[in-house]
Amino acid sequence: MDTVEHWVLDGDDRALVERLAAGLGRDAARVLAYLLLRRDHDRIERARATTMAIRIGTGLGEKAVGDAVSKLEARDLVERATVDSSGGGRPPNAWRPVSGRRKSLDRVYRTHSAALLERGAAVADVEPGPTEGSDPLVGPDDGSAIERDRGVVVALNWRPNALHLPLYAALEEGAYERRGLDARVTAHRGSHRALEAVLDGDADVALVGAGSVVRALAAGLPVVPLAVVHQRTATVLYTVRDRFGEPFESVDQLRGRRILTTAGSETCLLARLFLSQADLLRDVELVDADGEERGGLIAGDADVATGSFADPLELEADDRTVDVLSIGDHFPIYGLTLVGPAAPLRRTDDPWRQFLAGTAAGWVAARTDPGPAAAAVAAETDDSASAVSERFARGVESFGTGDAVRDEGWGWHGRSTWDRLEVALEQGDLLGEGP
Repeated sequence: MDTVEHWVLDGDDRALVERLAAGLGRDAARVLAYLLLRRDHDRIERARATTMAIRIGTGLGEKAVGDAVSKLEARDLVERATVDSSGGGRPPNAWRPVSGRRKSLDRVYRTHSAALLERGAAVADVEPGPTEGSDPLVGPDDGSAIERDRGVVVALNWRPNALHLPLYAALEEGAYERRGLDARVTAHRGSHRALEAVLDGDADVALVGAGSVVRALAAGLPVVPLAVVHQRTATVLYTVRDRFGEPFESVDQLRGRRILTTAGSETCLLARLFLSQADLLRDVELVDADGEERGGLIAGDADVATGSFADPLELEADDRTVDVLSIGDHFPIYGLTLVGPAAPLRRTDDPWRQFLAGTAAGWVAARTDPGPAAAAVAAETDDSASAVSERFARGVESFGTGDAVRDEGWGWHGRSTWDRLEVALEQGDLLGEGP
């Protein structure tokens, strides 16, 4: 009997899989990582791998491998051939990477960014313009000439915080700079202000809530959702036990309560939508907090407050018993979304592909090595770098990922989810309101 040795992915290969998964989804990333590492392995004579070898090497089933290989072939990341078979019969197919690790990684992010832009353009009913250059997917690591130092201003929806870590990670690790972008961020007071910065030409990209995106599109404003940074909204309703008087476990407990929120904010919009969906909007009193919900709750101005997921964490750090109801657990609403102006996208999509590729790399860096980015965020806030890192990790676990990220990669979004949110806002008479 012969002994056959099979090389398999293990924990040491996780970093490469994570980097590829941001632009491919989990299964395709495992297959490409296996093929790339097999190609570079000095003990493996044959670079091409059959379906059986890939299944053993990745731990995936036959259908998952077939789907992954089809995706990789469609993106020109692997090539197929047949191999000699000593058993006779039809020779089996086998695959190997088209390029080495560096070029493959760049092509993964570039093709993923192109797919994101196609989806965003479809949501906004915008026809993307031509791509610069003869090969739309030649990247900076291929030695191609690209325009250097193209300025990109990103308008944040609030002061820097853990939710913004992927952008800061992309800045800190040079992901934008390597792609010819001179990026910087500016802070704004709310999603509508960040969106206005793009519409007024003061920023190139805005990071805004999904509700603001839908209302802008419904109003015919010339914007395009480029990518969803977090798959579900981080908006929550929260209270402290000594103020609420009992454990806050159900939306029905809000009936007759006073709720602190900031009028015109994304959190206020989503809270009103949630209450409308629960048929409770007429049974609560909304109290304008002017951005000071947490302080108002402690002062006793209301029973419950709206905010982001980090707000109750800060109260817990003060040894308070905090109860939280996450809106994203009850209604499918995207989280923070990168939005760009439609006009430049009609001319050429190249800057946006470069920006999204850099941000995808930042997403990976924020998840695998958050320290430098967390320190950069902490330097602009009163938080420690460790607190920023911990909140980002908890946010990713709670609402940052999902089936779409697992299957397709970071930033993925679909028209059906946007349409459902638009219908819900319209049913609640919330679609046409101004900020």
